[in-house]
Amino acid sequence: MPAPPTSPATTLAATSMPAATTTPAPTTTPTATTTPAATTTPAATTTPAATTTPAATTTPSLTTTSVPTTSTAPTTTTEATSTTTASTTPSLLCPSSTGRRRRSVWERAIGGTTDDEACNYGGVVAFVHDQTNMITCSGVLIASNMLVLAKPCSDFNEFVFTVGGTFTLTAANGQTVAIAQAADYSASDNGDGTVTVMLPTAVAESDTCDVTACLYDDSTMNGRVNFSSCILAGYGESTDAAGKSLQFQYDGKLSTVTLTKKVGDPCCSKILADSDTFLTESTMTEPDLTNKVCVAAENGAACGGDQGGPIYCPADTGELVLVGLSGGYNCARGSIFVAIDATQGVFANS
Repeated sequence: MPAPPTSPATTLAATSMPAATTTPAPTTTPTATTTPAATTTPAATTTPAATTTPAATTTPSLTTTSVPTTSTAPTTTTEATSTTTASTTPSLLCPSSTGRRRRSVWERAIGGTTDDEACNYGGVVAFVHDQTNMITCSGVLIASNMLVLAKPCSDFNEFVFTVGGTFTLTAANGQTVAIAQAADYSASDNGDGTVTVMLPTAVAESDTCDVTACLYDDSTMNGRVNFSSCILAGYGESTDAAGKSLQFQYDGKLSTVTLTKKVGDPCCSKILADSDTFLTESTMTEPDLTNKVCVAAENGAACGGDQGGPIYCPADTGELVLVGLSGGYNCARGSIFVAIDATQGVFANS
């Protein structure tokens, strides 16, 4: 029975187990919980910094560089305008021998206006009787030695030569050619109401003035001349500063008047029986109006001395083109008279 008391020792030894309870030291595993430091992986979440790829979205700035390329469009437009400008420049029909551009002048024939620059009307001349200073007619040079006159005027000049007279032809540039005798007056009938006179001396070319007209040529001018409103130039009867008639006296002043064609006007059949005979009621016959055009003076009239004066119409270049001559005259303002067609019917039928 005494043996049982030793059991306390064993119990004591068993109670010494608390020393073994140092196992709490392993509970230092909380330090192992410093793994939260490993949770610094949030620092690894700085990958948002990698999301700075939006900076790469600055590629829009690259797209903006394509916008300037639209500047190529304006360059194409400039080419288009330059080509249209070049195509609207017509070539001259009668290049000036002087380098002076022939111009269309709608300015200044009773009631018309005086043009101080006769050079605007290439080839126009005055035919003046020396002894009386009377202007017998106007005319036009188609070459430096070739003068075209209305046939009635030419017939009158020949009559003057038979009774003894001399003439001076005065060109637009002021040059004169003396025709002292009938032998110097070689006129050829053109069969259309005009005559061509070969001058004994050619009119010299001028540095500032075209001495010849730009004569209509259908092969090169068809469709390029406006026949609807033309102009007559002549040195015929005018008035002085007081409005008094100068009675066919040559004063050196070229006058012009604007003309319009009259189509189907009954007066046209009563103006001329032929190129040089005026009609009267007692001798009226149906006139031959071949190569003739009825025209009316809009702002004045053709009068004595204007017969044979050149009629010009404007071309698309601004040049004045010779299309006819005055075949008669009527000093009444706004009057109708016959013009001689120098275009082989183009002027008459346009």
